[in-house]
Amino acid sequence: MGLAYQVSTVLKLNPARFRLFSANIYSGNFIFMYINLVMKILVLESVVRKTNLLGDYGKTPVSKEVLDRIFNELENLVKISEEGDIQSLSSYLKMNNGKELKGGADHIWKYQLNDGDRILYTWGKYLPYLRTEDKDALVLLAYATHDKQGLAGKNMPPKQKYVEAKELLRTRTEFTVEDIKSPEDWEAFCELIFENSFQANHAIYIADSETLAKTDIEYLDVELTPKQGDIIDHYKDFPQPTLILGGAGTGKTVLAVHFLNDYASLRRAYFTQSNELLNYAEKRYDAISKDENTIRPDFLNINDFCRKLIDAEDLKYKDFVETNRFVKDFVKRNQYVTDILDKNNLTPIDLWTEIRGVIKGFTSERWTRTKRFNQQELNNAEIRNFKILEKNGFIQRNERNKQLFTLVTGYKKIDASNLDENAKKLLKEFIDYTHSFDPSIKELDAEEYKSLDEEVSMVETAKRDCIYKCYLKYKEWLETNNLYDDNDLALKAIAHLQKFPIDPYDFIVVDEIQDYTEIQIYLLYSIAKEFSVTPKKKQNNENCKAKTGIVFVGDSKQIINPTVFNERKLNRLFFNDDAGIELNVEHLDVNFRCKQEVVDLANRISEYRKKYIAAQKLDNKETSIHNGEKPVALLCTPNNVNLLIEGLIRFPNVAILVPNEKNRQDLIERFGREKYEQARNAFIYTVSEIKGMEYKYVVCYNMLTDYNEMWKIITSGQASKKTRYRYYFNLFYVSITRAQEYLCILEANKENSLFSALEKEGKLLNSITQFDTENLFLNNLNNGETDWLLDAKANEDAGNYDRAAASYQKAKVDIENVWRCKAKAAEKNRDYDTCVKYLLVVESSDLKINKLDYLTKYVPELTPDSPLKNLADVYLHPEQFSQKHIHLDSSLEEFYGNSETSEYRSALNEFVKRINLHMKSILEKEVGI
Repeated sequence: MGLAYQVSTVLKLNPARFRLFSANIYSGNFIFMYINLVMKILVLESVVRKTNLLGDYGKTPVSKEVLDRIFNELENLVKISEEGDIQSLSSYLKMNNGKELKGGADHIWKYQLNDGDRILYTWGKYLPYLRTEDKDALVLLAYATHDKQGLAGKNMPPKQKYVEAKELLRTRTEFTVEDIKSPEDWEAFCELIFENSFQANHAIYIADSETLAKTDIEYLDVELTPKQGDIIDHYKDFPQPTLILGGAGTGKTVLAVHFLNDYASLRRAYFTQSNELLNYAEKRYDAISKDENTIRPDFLNINDFCRKLIDAEDLKYKDFVETNRFVKDFVKRNQYVTDILDKNNLTPIDLWTEIRGVIKGFTSERWTRTKRFNQQELNNAEIRNFKILEKNGFIQRNERNKQLFTLVTGYKKIDASNLDENAKKLLKEFIDYTHSFDPSIKELDAEEYKSLDEEVSMVETAKRDCIYKCYLKYKEWLETNNLYDDNDLALKAIAHLQKFPIDPYDFIVVDEIQDYTEIQIYLLYSIAKEFSVTPKKKQNNENCKAKTGIVFVGDSKQIINPTVFNERKLNRLFFNDDAGIELNVEHLDVNFRCKQEVVDLANRISEYRKKYIAAQKLDNKETSIHNGEKPVALLCTPNNVNLLIEGLIRFPNVAILVPNEKNRQDLIERFGREKYEQARNAFIYTVSEIKGMEYKYVVCYNMLTDYNEMWKIITSGQASKKTRYRYYFNLFYVSITRAQEYLCILEANKENSLFSALEKEGKLLNSITQFDTENLFLNNLNNGETDWLLDAKANEDAGNYDRAAASYQKAKVDIENVWRCKAKAAEKNRDYDTCVKYLLVVESSDLKINKLDYLTKYVPELTPDSPLKNLADVYLHPEQFSQKHIHLDSSLEEFYGNSETSEYRSALNEFVKRINLHMKSILEKEVGI
């Protein structure tokens, strides 16, 4: 039988990271996963330099003959370590006269390379500066001749960089495999991966589809790049609050969990606002964590963390307001608010940014929450003393409202000796007040809001009155409907912690920092532990306290959930002049997700943003690890759009992104709603829904056209230094960087100023006027069962449960996967009756859903007269089975059809298991069985 392989994902072997590869083989579905094995051979930088292993240190210090011997030995060691175990390696070293070096430093051994040469080595655990995952590694310390081995091993080498031996080997034998499209290509690839030299560097896992459906092997891809490793090493050497910035696909979360793993002895927490990202990070952590005896980090959604804190204090809040709900349930249903926004040329997102990020989420320059002193609230004596403080430079009046006082930033350096006692007392009270945080202040008042600099607020001062009027309507809506938002939660949590402090965390990682409000950031700051640090100023003999155990991870180019995140202000939260502590900023600039051509387009968009708005000090240009196809700009005609949707809807791992719900509905109507729904492959998303996901093929539809007026303002130069307009760049940036391999852009308005400029450049986009499967790369897509399975798993992890359910069905795997996703989709839509219905048929042993926890949470949310409530109560409380005299068969038939359906049989099986467990517990308790 000849080979009949169909490749669904291109694999590129890269020295830093290995990608997932899947294929359909004969009639079965298999998955291959390549990862670095655990056992490592490490080579210190001094060895590389002194033997010129990389060939870039000038004159070769050793002969070619010696160099060849060293490389041959590296191949030997790598092969032994990765085909055997640590015992095999130890045996090899002993066979070559391996023994402890006498007269040298402790924990240094040597073995013979040949009669005249020696290799000095140690084990990773004896080098304190190595990363946690390298503690079991064999570390080569030096190459030395017989006569000089004593001198070389006199001291343990100081801290220095190191590299894996197999990375050095790849400098001689590096290879790349990609674009495998034919049976012949695949046959050659198979021969390659089963060669001994390939298997020395990789593990090969083969699993059928059923196993793959229950396995999260993609989370094994957790190796650090050298740059990521250097960031962790730098933090270990100089502990300080750290901000790690990186574009889409640069491995920020992987780095975050490595930080957690490297501080296993500390009390740690990981925070995010997305349950999907939380799940992703926790699985990645489990893939790298080796020590089962350490205390596990807390993986927390910040809003759930707040709810748990205040639960005993306040149970009245049950529902939650986020971006989509704010737009759909508040703005769209409030004509007064809609009219104000239209009249002032503002969008619902502009309003939500001002409310969430500024009016409710903003703190002072010193990260405090207090009202400014208002002269109208002072008595005559206080006014006199305030004038004295103002005259001496301690306080200043607000430029926009002369009645408001604030503390001068450099007040510490001003001589207070000429103040009288009353003025000094007032100054101390003023300082204490302005350095406090009062969580009862839920928002800026109208005057404070109007007085903010335009760099803080995204809306010009003239329009802030109308914004505040809309805010008051929003506040009234929350109170009337007993609702709250994330700022309310954070403030309640801060108030609770002021009364009932918790043990602080030694180490905190905050992911997607750009999506947090300042109130939320302050909350996390407040639960971080202070450490003693050596003061920077010599005249200060006392050790200073600083919160050094916080690492923030994010990307300001991906702010689409409205905030006013500011990297410079974040530094002020930690800056301690005496201690010399400030925020350390690190950059990740290698993209592992997108092809270079997509990254080039993203870089160009960043350049336009710098040109038209303002350069951000922390902007970095990115590169990709592999090349691909140039993004396509397809002429946006009705026929082209329909043919493209028709072509894509047959495949997994594709997505069409739209800027808002209106565009999604217009697109579905144009294509045909019935046809779209029949395909059971919903793949048209708003950008906010897709954030954090990635797809092989992405179409961006009207990302620029829908905000054409805004782009006219931007490209005309009127948006210079106005933060508000960054949102439109971010929306486009996030949408295009969802594409792993193929990107297609459709804009109804070709004259859009940014789109027109990009097309005219020519080198970034390939313009096509007519639909063509080859030029649009549709011929490169695959839809085998394994492809659908990978699509289902990725979408379930990202929270796209409807699509995941449809993809699981097309993958033809266990129906339990479909039911689980339907339960989660119903929960997301607050359809608790449907949620409970599917929970009852999902197996109780399903590791991806905690059935009892879910039912306990959602049975009380069922409609009061729901007959399903009785059935669910019996499942939760099997002891009530006889009391309620429930007829199980008829009740099951009511919801799941007759006894022939798979849902009925599964539900009955679950009830039987529950009742059997209940009977067993009674027997154990009553009879002692």
